[in-house]
Amino acid sequence: DKAALDVYVKQQGVSGAVEEVVQALLTARPADPRRWLLEHLESELSTQSQEISESELHRLFTATRKITSEIVPRDAIESVIRETITLLHCDRVSLFVVDKKMSMLRLYASNLSTPIMVPLGHGIVGRVFDTKDKVNIPDCYSCPWFDKSFDLQTGYVTRSVLAVPILDFENVPLGVIQAINKMPDDSTNEGTEGLPVGARAVPFARNDEKILGHLTQHICVAMRNSELYREAISTSERSHGLLNTIQSLSQDLGTQSMLFTITMHANKIVSCERATVFLVDDSTQQLWSVSTDTGQEIRIPKKAGIAG
Repeated sequence: DKAALDVYVKQQGVSGAVEEVVQALLTARPADPRRWLLEHLESELSTQSQEISESELHRLFTATRKITSEIVPRDAIESVIRETITLLHCDRVSLFVVDKKMSMLRLYASNLSTPIMVPLGHGIVGRVFDTKDKVNIPDCYSCPWFDKSFDLQTGYVTRSVLAVPILDFENVPLGVIQAINKMPDDSTNEGTEGLPVGARAVPFARNDEKILGHLTQHICVAMRNSELYREAISTSERSHGLLNTIQSLSQDLGTQSMLFTITMHANKIVSCERATVFLVDDSTQQLWSVSTDTGQEIRIPKKAGIAG
């Protein structure tokens, strides 16, 4: 084994390559040698990689145009996922958007009908969000940050992952986009039909990193636009709800009708799922209201529960 290793070192010029890197490191004398080495190797690999082709640029332009044309939040998210799958030729794409109120990431994925909440700092995406650095992992099961629980629950095999942070103009992370299982070209896909997706997946290329890096800049714009649209709609609904509530209070409505009207409009005013207005009935020492679902009267003891 030692003889074979010596032959390899000599044939591949390993000693010379290591000496060059060490000399450059000693010349730079960085505060964090490990990080400097990683960035130095990344820079060299980047200069050696192929430039984005004209056809790839055309597909990137088409994808960004479709993504930035959407302002409705849900439509924008679906467009991001759909266009990224097509652009990178991968099996799945997940979009993680930070929820500042809950201090969690909201996960939207091509294989999920509804979003789910993910804690910050969890798994590969959590690391990308915290460090603001992209990761390209050719074999997830050899990565210490990879969370295998999803694969174990579903039987899906996650092989390769490319995750890139979505940063705003002040370099603040808004989320992470994650491409899963790069699919091989048709020309190199012979003999893989019927195998699980993970078995057919190949590593993401350097150009995939560049393409997704460019795309995230436009995703950031789309997310900002959709957020402004959502806020505008929410403000409009609150204003209409408040106006309708004030108008209903000035009308000669019965008590039950007034309670029902205020309850209905209160949902829009404070953006909640349900609202209830209780009045005090001193004669029975109870709180009473009207159900917005059935219109029936609701009564509870005066000191019961949160309302009490």
